[in-house]
Amino acid sequence: MEKEKEYWYDYQPFLLNKTMGRRGSGETELWGLDSVNGFNLVAQDIEELGLLHKYKSHSPESIGCEVVIGIFIQPEQESHLAATMVSVVKNIKIFEEKDLSVLCVAIADGRKNLKAVYNNNLLGKAFGSNYYNEREIVDRFNLSQDKSEISLKHILGNQPQANGELAHMFMHKDWPQGDSKCRLDLIFCIKEQYSGKLNSHLWFFGGFCQHINPRIVMLLDAGIEPEENALFYMYMALRADENLAGCTGELKPNAKNCRKIFRYAQLFEYKTIYMLDKALESSFGYVSSLPSYFSAYQWKALSMNILLETHFKSICHPEEIDAANSNYYLSVDRLLSLSLFMQKDHRYTLRYVKRSKAKINVSNKIYKIMLTRRKWINGTWFILLESLKKSCMIFCCKTSHPWYRIVFFAMQMILYVTNFFFSWLIVGYFFVFLSQGLRKKAEDDDWNIHVQDILMIFYGLVLEYIMILSLGVAPRKANKCLTVLSWILLAISIISVFFFLSYWFQEPGGGYSQIYFGAFLISIGLFALNILFHLDILCSIPHYIAFIPVLVNICMIYSICNIHDCSNSDPEKITENERDQIVRFQPFRAFWLLIWILTNGIFAYLMYELIETKQIDVLMGIAMVGMINVIIRLIGGLCYHLKEWILNKFDNKVDLRKPNDEESENNNSAQIFINVQTLSEDSSLN
Repeated sequence: MEKEKEYWYDYQPFLLNKTMGRRGSGETELWGLDSVNGFNLVAQDIEELGLLHKYKSHSPESIGCEVVIGIFIQPEQESHLAATMVSVVKNIKIFEEKDLSVLCVAIADGRKNLKAVYNNNLLGKAFGSNYYNEREIVDRFNLSQDKSEISLKHILGNQPQANGELAHMFMHKDWPQGDSKCRLDLIFCIKEQYSGKLNSHLWFFGGFCQHINPRIVMLLDAGIEPEENALFYMYMALRADENLAGCTGELKPNAKNCRKIFRYAQLFEYKTIYMLDKALESSFGYVSSLPSYFSAYQWKALSMNILLETHFKSICHPEEIDAANSNYYLSVDRLLSLSLFMQKDHRYTLRYVKRSKAKINVSNKIYKIMLTRRKWINGTWFILLESLKKSCMIFCCKTSHPWYRIVFFAMQMILYVTNFFFSWLIVGYFFVFLSQGLRKKAEDDDWNIHVQDILMIFYGLVLEYIMILSLGVAPRKANKCLTVLSWILLAISIISVFFFLSYWFQEPGGGYSQIYFGAFLISIGLFALNILFHLDILCSIPHYIAFIPVLVNICMIYSICNIHDCSNSDPEKITENERDQIVRFQPFRAFWLLIWILTNGIFAYLMYELIETKQIDVLMGIAMVGMINVIIRLIGGLCYHLKEWILNKFDNKVDLRKPNDEESENNNSAQIFINVQTLSEDSSLN
């Protein structure tokens, strides 16, 4: 075998079969996806194929493969695939050493998109010649330059129940970079039509995982680079606790150049998210979001019924999706996490595994940050409503969670509601900070009162200009203007915070409020203790301060002004259906935008009046709510480190059982591959 250097792969087109059912009532007949039946070959028996036959589950109880890693490639991410694959290969080595079978499935969204970048990026350079061959597809379907798309009429027929999607699979057996100790089983799947990331998840879960029945499934996006053993740490965590449904690791922005201010600032933001929010949630047992670009699940917990009714509902039953539901699916990861935690008669928990780390590419461009935050902010707001609605499942004891976890979940819901109000009214807060800070300075130094009025009018005009851009201009086209506005807002925010803090701590009679000042010192001390576990973020604090105006003003205003846009695509790449949906949801946008403007305006006015009338007790009460929120998160972060240290001890002792006899026979049933070196040194992307 070692003498064989001839490259081997197999190409086959596949159909993902979907069963459609009639839904709705009256004269309207709507069809919705009821189940996913898996794969069908276009022109060959599946039993003749190496990888899919090798890892096929022969019964519902048998495990076809220990771990299946799904790598999802969206448009503009193709160039990052090579770096992700190199990191995955390094992670697979430890699985091989422990005789654990691993299959990688890379799913590209749209053959046309992939072909457009085939010769222009790292994918074409490093992987094109070995993992993807366009000529195979052209020859199989007799395509020409005038006919590049493949019609499915002759495959699906004219029956209304018939439904399916076509994809092209290149199946490989590989020993990357000549390393005979590491075997890479890879299925490179290219969907014929672009249909979004959620549809790629349908291929992965409904097609591959249903066919294989793995023990553990892992999700990665092209561009994510897991560090050494990161995937194995998540695997051990899942194997050590049968009630752990899913877990995620820590994402670290790939930001080394401190001159890229907004990119480097996200290093601090990501760290604080994992240091406080994810740590607190993991301590309670419910992580509100396991990001689909870096997470792992036990397949037994992801039954297709749950996936079809939650994760894939926008695909399966589009007739039931309104504007609010569509915003849920901007944060589909949160919806899946909630469904797993609330599963009836189960006590599934979720966890953040700190020692599992991965690098993620973040942008330094304002418009890309805006597009990402729109999905985060709007999705989080609306999924909170769904969480409150479904919380009756746990409070009515329909799950098997112990009483203390129910108490912790109730605390989380209170914190989420508090965070929602603070984020919803944050622009109003900012306005009050600036106005009162300037007014105090004007009184103390005998400034002309008109200077304050001019600055406040200028700040109001900046907010209006941001709103106009958010309502009518594509973010990409307004990037330079938004960058200038961000620096203007930075100057305003520095003035706001500096002068308002000096005013906020001081009571009318002079001196500091002992309660508030004590809480402030406690939170500073707890934050310092948490920082000891994350010393690498200290250098990024100044960058994050410069980033705050973008988050508070630009991202928040853009999100609320585009609350009707529930697409996961860039505005310039949305499909026709997404465009029609945006038009239908415009009244929804008008309603929520009006509510947001009114509530922020009323809140700013009330705060202004409270300060002017020196209602210190009320102001202190509002401040203490926010301070208590912060202190709870800081304490939760410290408790997490102790809990994670204990759990890691158990993880390291987990018994990684060998495959049973049936699995061993299955794994050895199709050893038809040739040992081959494919990733040569000149194509390595380290």
